Amino acid sequence: MKTTTFKMLWLCFIAIALVACSKKEDCDPEDENSLCYAGLPAGSNLLLLEEKANGRTEMRFEYNDQNNVVVRYVHGVDGSMTIENFTYNGDKLTKVERRSDGRLVMSEEYFYNVGNRPSTGLQKNNKGEIENNIVYNYLGDRVTETFFNREGEQVGVNTYIFDSTGKNIIKQVSNIHNMNLFTLEYADYDDKPCRYTNYPWAWKVGSVNNAQFYSLTTNGVGDANSTKNDVWKYTYNNAGYPTKAEVYEKGSGTLLETRTFTYKRAN
Repeated sequence: MKTTTFKMLWLCFIAIALVACSKKEDCDPEDENSLCYAGLPAGSNLLLLEEKANGRTEMRFEYNDQNNVVVRYVHGVDGSMTIENFTYNGDKLTKVERRSDGRLVMSEEYFYNVGNRPSTGLQKNNKGEIENNIVYNYLGDRVTETFFNREGEQVGVNTYIFDSTGKNIIKQVSNIHNMNLFTLEYADYDDKPCRYTNYPWAWKVGSVNNAQFYSLTTNGVGDANSTKNDVWKYTYNNAGYPTKAEVYEKGSGTLLETRTFTYKRAN
């Protein structure tokens, strides 16, 4: 049970977080012939290639011809590498496999009834054995993701709440074994295209714009909670996508980190 819990927790945080690996010489933001040229005209459709935090690569993405993310590379601060491979049926995400340092850790599969949002799913371990069944429910601006173990016991619930337009997520709450793991709130959205283009899990954590305020509350030891409030200030390219985000601690105004984003043209 503990192993399953940790896998679910890791999946939740990986999902919060979200590259085509182009050769360095092919990716020059100053070169108008480059795939990631920063001076693209307004209205251009772009795909995020790489995200850096304080100059260190944090995530990279690869895409197929339909502009869907097929590989995401997550670089750990300790030098580790997590690779996620995505499989689609048309534009519907059907499977993701997660590997850490080359070894399969777990996978998720998604199944659909009507529309482009899954109704059920499966979590499997590195042996291909089912760890959890997933049931999705959609009601108004709210999406719930409920996990059941092999014995049919409910072991976790994630709740995702969107704004009145249904376009931008404003709150995510994660609970495992009736314990709140974290609550993440998003606010003060800009009117620019979201940097996470074609996000694989858009039905539950998607947005069309960029949140400029994040509040993360995590459950500590016992009843202790910690809350982190950040303000994001963006710099945009001509196409309207963020190329840089300066992240400040709300209240003190301390600069915490600087993030940069590199794109390529969508097909």
